[in-house]
Order: sequence, then C-alpha cells, then structure tokens
Amino acid sequence: AAPSATPAGLPSLLSSNLTADQQSELTSLQSRLREANRILANLPAEAVRVDSLPRDHPSRSPSPPPVYDAHGNRKNTRANRWKERYTEERLVCLERIAELCPSMKPTLAGVTKRKRSRKIPIPVDEHPTYNFIGLIIGPRGKTQKDMEAKTGCKIAIRGKGSVKEGAKGRLTKNGTAQLAEGEDEPLHVVITGDDPAAIDAAAEMVTQMLVVIDDEKNVHKQNQLRELALLNGTLKEEEWCHLCGEKGHRNFECPKKFALNNRSVLKVKCAICGDTSHPTRDCSLR
Repeated sequence: AAPSATPAGLPSLLSSNLTADQQSELTSLQSRLREANRILANLPAEAVRVDSLPRDHPSRSPSPPPVYDAHGNRKNTRANRWKERYTEERLVCLERIAELCPSMKPTLAGVTKRKRSRKIPIPVDEHPTYNFIGLIIGPRGKTQKDMEAKTGCKIAIRGKGSVKEGAKGRLTKNGTAQLAEGEDEPLHVVITGDDPAAIDAAAEMVTQMLVVIDDEKNVHKQNQLRELALLNGTLKEEEWCHLCGEKGHRNFECPKKFALNNRSVLKVKCAICGDTSHPTRDCSLR
C-alpha cells in the first residue's frame, strides 16, 4: 500500500529504520512544516489581519523600527518579515527531513544544503566614538581572517558607515554607482556559512567584540596594537612608552592614550645612565 500523505504534502515518514527520538523529531518537523506552508499560502491576508489588531493584542508582535530602500519603500513590513522567517523555517524542516530519511531525497528534489546568514547589529548609535570596525577587522584584516579561518564562515561588515565616505562602491554595467546589499541598513556584521553551529561560534566571537571596554582594560585591542607593530616591524620589547610608563610599545601605539589624554606625559629619566626607560632606583648600574 502507498504511504499516506500528510497535510504538508509529504508521505508519512515514520520509518522502522528510525529510532524513537528520530520519529518524534520527524513528527515535530512535519507539524512545523505544515504551519509554515499554511502561513506562506495566506501571507498577505494574514499579515493585514494581524496589523489591524490593537497594538497590545497578544497575537500582534512588536514591529521593529522601519527600514526603507533607496526608493522610500519599507523593506521590513510584517509580510516581508514573515516571508523571510517562514521560508527559512520551511527550508530548515525540509533539510532535516532529508537528513533523517535519505530515501526521501528524490521526493525533496532541490532541497540541498545552502548558505545561511546572520546579522548582528553594531551599537554605533549608542557609542559613536568607539572603534567597533577596527576591533572586528584588526590590523590589516588579521582578526577578521582569523575568525573566518577558525569557524569556516564569511564575516563582513555592512550597512551605513561600512564603506568609507567618497568610495565608489559597486558599479553597474553602465558605470553608475549602486549600493551594495544591506548598505542602506544600520551598521551590522553579516556572518555567512553552511553549518549553523559554526555560525553560532562566529556570532559569539563577534558579539564579544561589541562589548564596550575601556582602552586600558581592552586586552583584545592591546594585542591588536602589538600585532600591528609586529607586522610593521616596529615592535621593540624593550621600548618604553612615556604615556603609561609600560614597555613594549611607543607613545602613539599606547592603548591608554585616550584615557590619559588629559594627563601630562610621564617624564622619567635615570640620573645614573640618562636613559628614559626607567627611574634611577631601577637602574642596573646602581
């Protein structure tokens, strides 16, 4: 007898080859798939119905701040947000079903592993003077490349402010300037990859860099300055900074230079050897 069809349009997949946990997961996936198909089939009408509900109605979720394209059309309407959300939900369910039941792959033709992406907003409006972009990219792009190598994900900064003012950006075939995807959105990090776990790991790395820390306590930034000096060939372990009194960097590379901006420069000079790297009491000739 032919397998019975489910409302999702798939045959019943409760195979004897699956464990009890896998069968339970499969049943849940089918239920999620039916719900995603139902919403996508009635998307415009359902979005209008929810938008007409009172703002404090439990079925109406809060809307994010509006985002507009270059022509003034709102991009993140409820219908657009739902389309993106439930299309993703549908594909996730189908991909997992194909993994659980390889024999179903001919039925699920076209369902293959695909690139996933995640956007992480950069709080530049709350901290306009904090150098988030520099912390993420690193000296000569080294931090960004290291994170990509560790996770296997592509990490990029997009949105307003990600392209230097005056840069041409992308050009169309007729030579006119064109905004790259996401360039009209608030500044954010885009992480793209195949493996959801790898995307989670990359997101965790990026999120840690978005926590505002004082320069004198920011070990990550201090390491970046050290790496930059190493790349430039200017790193001198025995060189002392006259701003903070510590060795290993010069004045303009000092991670505390902004915190010490209103203080006078330390004036240290040994009375025995005349060196400015240590006070008289620490001189080895004493």
